[in-house]
Amino acid sequence: MTPEHISTLVEALRWTRSAFPTRGYAYPAQHAFLSYEALDTRSEVVARRLRARGLERGQPVGLLLKTGPQFLLSFFGVQRAGGVPVPLALTGGRDLSGYFEHLAPILRDGDIQWLCVETSLMELLGAGQPPEGLLLLSSEELVAEGGAGEGPEPLEPEPEELAFIQYTSGSTAAPKGVAITHANALAGLRSIVASGGFNSEDVFCGWLPHFHDMGLVGILLTSLFNGCQAHVWSPYSFIKDPAGWLAYFSKVKATIYTGPNFSYAWLCDGVEPGEVAALDLSSVRLAVNGAEAVDARLMEAFADKFAPAGLRPEALYPVYGLAEAVLAATFPAVGEPVHVDWVDRAALGNDREVRRVERSTTGSRGVVALGRPVEGLQLRIVGEDGAVQGEDRVGEIQLLGPAVMRGYYRNPSLTAGIFQEGWLRTGDLGYQKDGRLYVVGRAKDVLKQAGESYYPEDIEAVVRPLEGVHRGGCVAFVGGPLGEERIICLAETGLREPTALEGLAREIGKVVRRKVGLASLEVLLVKKSSIARTTSGKLQRHVMKRRSQEPGDEASLLFQLRL
Repeated sequence: MTPEHISTLVEALRWTRSAFPTRGYAYPAQHAFLSYEALDTRSEVVARRLRARGLERGQPVGLLLKTGPQFLLSFFGVQRAGGVPVPLALTGGRDLSGYFEHLAPILRDGDIQWLCVETSLMELLGAGQPPEGLLLLSSEELVAEGGAGEGPEPLEPEPEELAFIQYTSGSTAAPKGVAITHANALAGLRSIVASGGFNSEDVFCGWLPHFHDMGLVGILLTSLFNGCQAHVWSPYSFIKDPAGWLAYFSKVKATIYTGPNFSYAWLCDGVEPGEVAALDLSSVRLAVNGAEAVDARLMEAFADKFAPAGLRPEALYPVYGLAEAVLAATFPAVGEPVHVDWVDRAALGNDREVRRVERSTTGSRGVVALGRPVEGLQLRIVGEDGAVQGEDRVGEIQLLGPAVMRGYYRNPSLTAGIFQEGWLRTGDLGYQKDGRLYVVGRAKDVLKQAGESYYPEDIEAVVRPLEGVHRGGCVAFVGGPLGEERIICLAETGLREPTALEGLAREIGKVVRRKVGLASLEVLLVKKSSIARTTSGKLQRHVMKRRSQEPGDEASLLFQLRL
């Protein structure tokens, strides 16, 4: 861990370079390695080139880059030139001709006039028309080796200057740029390291994109902050070959995995039982599960499946966090088993009250404990009336601490609305018991039917394991044409035979009625890959809700049943 006097990410890079010069980032797909020494030396050259081009202090620079060394070289190069890096999400597929139109709201919101792009992506973007005044920079030219000492001297960032701007998942129509200062970033990284017990001997192996907070902070920057060795795969490689990724993880004896809940299901489904025996997962110290709702039954299934490979159940590490607090908000104690609170679903939804029941009780829900507030962060639960809640009362989770962002970039009205008495309003609902946090859902996603309240997570949790539902692909939301809104469960399937489709739809309705208590439901079965996902694989309910209210868009629909 870097010393306490370090106050910026650039200082952290220099310290790590001096302490661990030969460690760094391995990129197996590119057969590339970027040492901390090379990152420090070459990012200074990038900074000089940017300054020579006229980059001004505090000016944002968009980074549209694939997984590889060019991202970190550009990220730190922009910082050392006085600019502010803005990692931008890549859309799926090879057709990027409409990408500038897709990106335009973010470019306007962030006043981004410089965009660093790989040559291969420039070619794919060729059919699109870049906004007037946007300067496109070739990342290959920017990070090319050589040129040390040429150009103006790099600038030294200040702790209260912006370190980076991160646009949150799905934030293209109404962009929200999370503005993180160097002081925020260092406070967040220190909290992560102290609460998770990270040290320089940890080995990271991940696949999350660098424009996602878990990828940028949880893998790339946490590795650097500790001087760890990191192995970086692309999201595409992980999704395409989860068994190959896990075999590589086993081979390099990685100690840290960081991924969202769906990735654990992806590994369970994508690794055959016979392949498990060839793995050695005894080195795993923490398997961090965050960024979306944590499924209690999935955690059990994952632990059971990979126990023969040496995975210890206490290595499973469900956490809570968000980009606005530099990723980490609550962590469990290292080495403690996963805590699951079995509670009554109806009481949780309607009364916002925690009533504990036996696991086997009809209408029970398992809520996973996500740990206690990380070092330096305060957490409180606030009710609808604005009063701070005691234990076992559901309310909005609010955070306060040095890692919490100062606001959304260039958006004072949105910033004012997300803070209450200095506390960050997360929009997430949860409760505390014995100091541990239990998250139950998003306030804006709560479903209403006949005066009763339901969490979409409850519906999705009972539908995912059903045979015929493709890799847990399902979302629940209130949708349909305006004036005809109803609760919808939309599930992906590989089935095509009409009788089989009807059987699956009726089974979904049956299990939701029995376990969740819904009186009526519309089931939509769609083709694989029909549900919108974020760049980290998180299913997007709000996008599917919007589509359900628009005419057309029925090409993927296989079966529809109202129950």
